[in-house]
Order: sequence, then C-alpha cells, then structure tokens
Amino acid sequence: PGSSLLLAAIAASGMTSEVAFLCSRAASVPAGRLREVDRIEIAKLMDSLTTGDLGLVQPSRRPGTPSPIYTQTVYSGPDFELAVFLFPAGSSLPLHDHPDMSVFSKVLYGALRMRCYNWLEPAPSPASLDDASRQLELQQQRGLTAARTPPESHAAMACADTVLTVESPTFVLRPDFANVHAFEATEPTAVLDLQMPPYHAARGRNCHYFQRVDVPMSQAQRAPEQLCVIAAPPEFCITGQPYKGPLPGIGRLSIGSGRGRAGGVMHPSGLSVVFSGRPDSLPPIGRG
Repeated sequence: PGSSLLLAAIAASGMTSEVAFLCSRAASVPAGRLREVDRIEIAKLMDSLTTGDLGLVQPSRRPGTPSPIYTQTVYSGPDFELAVFLFPAGSSLPLHDHPDMSVFSKVLYGALRMRCYNWLEPAPSPASLDDASRQLELQQQRGLTAARTPPESHAAMACADTVLTVESPTFVLRPDFANVHAFEATEPTAVLDLQMPPYHAARGRNCHYFQRVDVPMSQAQRAPEQLCVIAAPPEFCITGQPYKGPLPGIGRLSIGSGRGRAGGVMHPSGLSVVFSGRPDSLPPIGRG
C-alpha cells in the first residue's frame, strides 16, 4: 500500500526531480517480484544521480577530527528504502548480509573499497543466523569474552574485491549474488543505497555480521573461505542525520478522500513511469 500511495503522491505533485523518478520506478515494482528489467532500469536511474540531486556538498579532503558514519533517509516504506551513507575517510562497514534483499549502491563522491561473497551450498538460513547472532549478543551483554560453543561458520566464495568510485556503475547485490559484503572508505565518500525490500526482523530480514576465519597462505586465492557469525561489533555505530535534499514530491500535496489520481511522466533517459493509486495517507519520507 505504501508504494502505491507514493506513486500517487508523486503524480499529484507534478515533481520531476531525479529522486522522484527513482522512487517512482522503485515503487512500481510489485512486492517481492523484482525482475531483471526492473534491476536494469533502476540502476540506470541511479547512475544518473549526482550530489546536487540529493542536496549534498562534497567535503574537503583536509584531515579533521574523527567522525562517525552518517546516514540520511530519503524515503522509507515497506517495499523499499532509499538512503545516503556518508563515510569519513578510513571508516568501514564490517562484513554483513542482506537476507532475501536486493541492494543498489551508487558512489556519489569519493572511493569505497568493496569485498563481496557468495554463500556456497548449503547456504545458511536467515533463521539459523538469527539464532547464532542472538546467542553471541547475549554473551557479549553478559561480558563473556569467550564463547561457550564454537562460533558458527559457513563456506563462502569471494566474488568481488574492487574499489567503487563516481565513475563506477551502480552495483547491484542480490539474494543469491554478493549478498555478504564489507565497505571501507579510502577518502570521504557518499553512497546512495536502495534496499528492496528493506531490513525487517519480523519478516526474516535481519542484519547479521561476519568475520573471515583465518585461511592458510598456501591456499589458492580463489579457494572457498569460512565466514564466522559474530555479534554486532560494539564500536560500530551509524548516526542518523536529517535529509535536506529534494523529497519524492509530496510536500505540497493536498490530501482528500475522493477519487484516486493517475498520471505519468517521461524521464530524460527514455524510461516511462506510470502512476496510479489513492493518496489517502502518506508513507514516511525524509526521516533522519
């Protein structure tokens, strides 16, 4: 329901910003039915976005005081979430997964090293990872430095180890491809992230953290590795910030209980987006 309301709100407002085009295309995808054509067109729209489209200003590269990773939520709904991550130089996201999710990532400025893994069969289930994570977090809360049982680990194969820059195309993580990944910013970096669908613990989409088990140097570079489930690193923190860029076009919409609205727009790339639905209520947009 939230996505159809967003589509109607964008159509009614007449907004034609790049952010509105992206959100409308994402909202047009039926829940849980992301097709290859959807991936291609959404990635194409993300490739066209710039810092100006999101109201961002690239910071200077002069060294300053250490700062946390910030996130600005552009839109958050049940079917997708669009957010900007702002990385200080040297900051990192530890190895983590996105169960049953597709994630589109586009660097807006800076450079981000990315390492990704594919699970080997039998892949761990989200439920088993939930159980292992809960046990480790309980031990962490009780101040136990050593686990009473060996931590759970699973075989995985590295599928990407690269540096993403502004020139790089949008990277698309899928449920069965590159679903475990880690980031490290080599300079101040902004990344636009589109999650379809977003994390939702009650629906089996919880975030789990991992570390690489030591691999003998004699093993071949392309040999499988073991990834060990760990508790969320206690020092790891992402801080929310208000998003101040263009919204997906509902700010001046007058809401009524009458007829539904329908319309359509043409993006400069040639993608046609059709809107339909009833704007009887509004999904959360631009929360920090």
